[in-house]
Amino acid sequence: MEELSTGLILTLVLLIMLSAFFSSAETAFSSVNKIRLRNYEESGRKGSKKALYIVDNFDRSLSTILIGNNLVNIAATSISTKVATDLFGAGAGILISTLVMTVLILIFGEILPKSLAKEYAEPYSLKISGILLFLMKLFAPITIMFVYLRRFVSKLFKGGNNDTPSVTEEEIKVMVDISQEEGVLNYNEKELVYRSLEFDDITVGEILKPRIDIVAVEVNQPLEEIRDVFLEERYSRIPVYEDHIDNIIGILSEREFLSNLIQTEHVKIQELLRTPVFVVETMKIATLLPQLQKNKVHMAIVVDEFGGTAGLVTLEDILEELVGEIWDEHDEKVRDFIKINNCKYEFNADIPLEDFYEEMGMDYDKMNQSSHTLGGWLFENFDRIPTIGEQFTFEHITLTIHEVEGRRIRKVLVEISDENVPCDEEEENLNDE
Repeated sequence: MEELSTGLILTLVLLIMLSAFFSSAETAFSSVNKIRLRNYEESGRKGSKKALYIVDNFDRSLSTILIGNNLVNIAATSISTKVATDLFGAGAGILISTLVMTVLILIFGEILPKSLAKEYAEPYSLKISGILLFLMKLFAPITIMFVYLRRFVSKLFKGGNNDTPSVTEEEIKVMVDISQEEGVLNYNEKELVYRSLEFDDITVGEILKPRIDIVAVEVNQPLEEIRDVFLEERYSRIPVYEDHIDNIIGILSEREFLSNLIQTEHVKIQELLRTPVFVVETMKIATLLPQLQKNKVHMAIVVDEFGGTAGLVTLEDILEELVGEIWDEHDEKVRDFIKINNCKYEFNADIPLEDFYEEMGMDYDKMNQSSHTLGGWLFENFDRIPTIGEQFTFEHITLTIHEVEGRRIRKVLVEISDENVPCDEEEENLNDE
């Protein structure tokens, strides 16, 4: 009796250890970072290839783990019942066996191994990958049956295949945020990743220089006037039109024009023009960028639905959506807004609407509008051309038309009506900016 009980107890200890192994394996491979495993594989780290195979075939590995875990737990429970009944009798033995095995399996077979496996998921998964891969091959006939059974049941509940991607764009952004919080990425790196993810969604219409701001010359304009335009505006390229701005016939390079002007007095503008690239406002800048690179041009003319000139977009405008503002020694910095106090601002009406919403603490994705700038949004809401002093209230803000040039809104005063936002008593002088 005593020898039998000792052998069974040793077997019981072994089974609890196996239960801990299967429980920890399940947690480790379900919480392991797959991207990190791929990096380990590329660097040739031992066990990484097997671990990555297990993660890629998680259905089979999970079935193997569950089969093994249930087998050892059932065996451990049976043996503990046998030992307890031999020592304490049938009545008390079953109760003692149930209590003791519950505590042992819960603590040593579940809680401790799973907690440690989650904390050291990657290194632990590398160490046990060989053992688990061997067990997957050993239990292959059984696990394959369970895998097909699980897929069949999943189809019954889901009504078809699940095409949800393993990682969404929003999840990548959350990962980037966490990386910044943990110090892996700095703020600039985070912003670059965000802009890269949003790059495909931006249209030409959102970043174009509008028609009213285009600096262009007429093909028959005197050479002295064209020269003065280049010298005053400091542009390296300008559009050239014939008769009217809706008939742009080419792009003139400052370097080629001034070089020819110095070498000869009779410059023929038509011979210096480069064929313009015409695009529509709805075109994605991710599509336009390779097109400009292929054609070796730095500027594209944007046309509206009637074929007229809506504006222009440059290669620099597109790159700024990725890396932020690019300034050179000739650029004049324009501030998007001036903070007068905690609840009062002066905004440039040309500020992108998404930036305005972000500054005001509003959710841009939930807004339903067709405009891309603050000025366009105000036109959309007024449904007419507003005059100086007219106001418009939206949610917790009041917008006042502050400066108008012709039929174009230039400046907008914005006041925040929020009890939680205290206003400063002193205000900045707008004329000082």
